[in-house]
Amino acid sequence: MIKHLNNNGVKLAYSEAGHGDESMLLIHGWTDNHHTLAALTAHFEQRYRVIAADLRGHGGSDKPQTGYGIAEMADELVWLCDQLSLLQPILIGHSLGGSIGLEMAARHPNLPAAIVALDGVIVPPQPVLDAMAPLGEALRSPAWFEAMHGFVESGFLPTDDAELRHRAHAELERLPQHVHIGVFDGMLAWDAVAAARACNAPFLYVESGNGLSDLRHLAQLCPHLMTGRTVGVGHNQMVATPQQVIAMIERFIALAQIEHTVDPA
Repeated sequence: MIKHLNNNGVKLAYSEAGHGDESMLLIHGWTDNHHTLAALTAHFEQRYRVIAADLRGHGGSDKPQTGYGIAEMADELVWLCDQLSLLQPILIGHSLGGSIGLEMAARHPNLPAAIVALDGVIVPPQPVLDAMAPLGEALRSPAWFEAMHGFVESGFLPTDDAELRHRAHAELERLPQHVHIGVFDGMLAWDAVAAARACNAPFLYVESGNGLSDLRHLAQLCPHLMTGRTVGVGHNQMVATPQQVIAMIERFIALAQIEHTVDPA
């Protein structure tokens, strides 16, 4: 069931499942909505209270002209956590959602119990930045629609399911041009280095092997970082092979809880 909250005139949509004492906040990526995290919700609702939000501009949330910076969307989700009384949730974010989760931890260090970034664009290497530059120009041109379809397609492998491809392309068409521009500009303007340095929460990054983030650099900035890698699947790993992603998240949570018990500081 979809619920809504109003934040200064902006309607935010979210789903809620489970009734555990511990909680999770699931954060989808650019051109997605909370349904792409359904497999994680179905698994973790067995012992967690799981909130899956639609970011502003996406899904059932409003699509205002502004507010698409990483810090702005992070603060909006912190507000959502406060409204829903989510105490020390585990933050699990895919792609853009991973960046937002890391920023939430940096800006509000007492909020998250742990963070999981699924194939996020965090401290991207120069070739990734170089490849993204033409997209920024195209988004402001009459060819923005075709450019976004090409961008989404680049995240898939030949082995990925055709229906998964179809759903991803269909979802991006629901977003107006100003949302795509706002998110793109927000990602480029984000200070990921500062966020990583400020992160004290247990942190797992699960890559698909496409090199979106410089994990060696990220580990230097955030020495307690843990990493995992999915096999034979593209960017939408939590949809295509949720069992791989869930297994790594489960192990990460178990290790994070052990470390917290041994060294509460």
